[in-house]
Amino acid sequence: MSPGPAGLEARRFADWAEDAARLRRAYEARARVSALEAPEALAQRSTEDGPRFFDALFSGLSLDGPLRCLDVGCGTGGLLDFLAARFPGAPLARYLGLDLVPAFVEHAAARAEGRRIEFRRADFLDPAFRLDERFGVVVACGALVHYVRHYPAYLDAMLRKMLACTERHLLFNVIAGIDDTSPNYARAPVPGEPFALGKDPLFRVLEGLPGITYDIRDLRLFPDAVDSFVRIEKDPPARSSRSATTRRSHASAGSGSDRRCHRIEKSKPSAANGSSRTSSP
Repeated sequence: MSPGPAGLEARRFADWAEDAARLRRAYEARARVSALEAPEALAQRSTEDGPRFFDALFSGLSLDGPLRCLDVGCGTGGLLDFLAARFPGAPLARYLGLDLVPAFVEHAAARAEGRRIEFRRADFLDPAFRLDERFGVVVACGALVHYVRHYPAYLDAMLRKMLACTERHLLFNVIAGIDDTSPNYARAPVPGEPFALGKDPLFRVLEGLPGITYDIRDLRLFPDAVDSFVRIEKDPPARSSRSATTRRSHASAGSGSDRRCHRIEKSKPSAANGSSRTSSP
């Protein structure tokens, strides 16, 4: 007999917890053989990877006044330096970085400044993990590019929980497409490995989120993959109370009614070979 809705949800969360543990172990293995600030420890190609992805996520976003930021999948806290350089007019009032990997959190804790800047080891999607505070912007840079079982449902659950934590902005990226000849990406879904979600599943998830506007930019930052950088903005309470529909406002290659025709911007790839997202050791 098939499990009911409650049983199916419980099974999914159990699978997601197992896949999160697998991903944590993969990063812990990298951290044992590389310095924590080295690109290899973070499954990156070069020290420029983080800033390039942050720049793509925050492109076109204006922030002023005291900034409150939640960083899901924070790694060693590289977003802090980017925010200070990119938004000098928005002093950081509160930053909370979350990551699965204890070594990353312990290393990043050197940046902590009491309540203003804090790092925690957490599985964000664990039902037992809850946040009572709200942030002006929630960021998940690279946190959603690894395959987990029930991937679209996982993305939906992650976005809904992150939206509950933000007062206005949610920024994240997923892999939209890969070069089929690249050795850096699995051809079949393997939990914990980087994998292309694809555009249609991404659209279906976004269209199911009420009371938001979203913008998608497709960028080829690496020669063997295209990433979709998504910026979600929550409607003000007054607007959301009038309409729960999702509004699209994404970059398009042309005009007309088909707003799902996206521009792929070919940013200059890194000179190094391979990909920033390689298979687990």
